[in-house]
Amino acid sequence: MKSIRTSCWIALSVLFAVACGDRKDPAPASNFKYDGKTYELNVGYYESYGANGDGSYDMDIFLMAESSDSTSSTLDGVYLDLNTSSAEGLVAGTYTFAEERKAFSMVDGSVSIHYNTVDETGDEYGIVGGTVEIAGTGSTYEITFDLTLDNSKQVTGTYKGKLLPFE
Repeated sequence: MKSIRTSCWIALSVLFAVACGDRKDPAPASNFKYDGKTYELNVGYYESYGANGDGSYDMDIFLMAESSDSTSSTLDGVYLDLNTSSAEGLVAGTYTFAEERKAFSMVDGSVSIHYNTVDETGDEYGIVGGTVEIAGTGSTYEITFDLTLDNSKQVTGTYKGKLLPFE
């Protein structure tokens, strides 16, 4: 699973560098807190993997910081593997960490801090518990999370803004 996440982070960092190089609109006030430090989140992507076969739908979310250096391959970000109850996209509600896929569950995820997608260095921690609250619909969301990581530390945060399709 880590190789899939790493591949997604690499693809997203390249996409981000190209797509956001000339961005002029102000970023939303979004961030996550880990180990006493605050990390900015100002761009979000989603990728839909379709039906799970149990009435739920697999939707992966990538939230990360826009770097002032668009050539950088180092990022801070949060990856959430959510399962929604609608084929149309995320449904407002609380998604709780679970071992099995079902509607309103989160089965995987990670938090990356100063993670270099080229040489795979930096810190990346798996999510082993917690909740994600989704508000909003369509292209604009407020995503609030309180997560337990595989190093027994907590990460909390909020992302307010658009979720762009990962292509």
